[in-house]
Amino acid sequence: MAVPIILIVALIAGIISIAMAMYFRYLVLKEDPGNERMVEVAGYIEEGAKTYIKVQYKILGIFVAVLAVAMLFLPSPFEESTTYTRLFPDVLNWEQMIAYIIGAVGSMLAGWLGMYVGVKANTRAAQGCTIGTKKGFDIAFFGGSVMGLAVVGVALIGVSVLYWIVPDPMIVLGFSFGASSVALFMKCG
Repeated sequence: MAVPIILIVALIAGIISIAMAMYFRYLVLKEDPGNERMVEVAGYIEEGAKTYIKVQYKILGIFVAVLAVAMLFLPSPFEESTTYTRLFPDVLNWEQMIAYIIGAVGSMLAGWLGMYVGVKANTRAAQGCTIGTKKGFDIAFFGGSVMGLAVVGVALIGVSVLYWIVPDPMIVLGFSFGASSVALFMKCG
């Protein structure tokens, strides 16, 4: 089976997006974090952010696990598919469950990376503003870009790989539901 060119393009775009996020992370982390007091306060903020995300991800992990098991018992959207023959037709709705878990984990990874770099960028942007507003803005911009690029990269890579394995558009349902359910909790939390 030949891989459609659009999947290759999407996969490459996702890899480039993740690579750019890592490059922007590097640009942010190489900047001066500021004076001793700024570093001290940033340490408290980072500690609070890590504690917050740790607690939130424990709760999210339980939620994702319960919903993933529940998805097994939902009717499979692939039963009447004309583009995909199920590998294990007697095993309930396993494709959507796996896609859901992959989407949720991808969203959690992107969220963790965004939180990590965002916290690190704070004092560096403030310190950059002591040099000039453009310097501070650039650091803040690159810090914020990491989250956006990570989300786009994870989504493109996840959807491309899943669609390559299960060539039916219905596979995107599980992936997007997993990513969206985690994003909703992250926004509300």
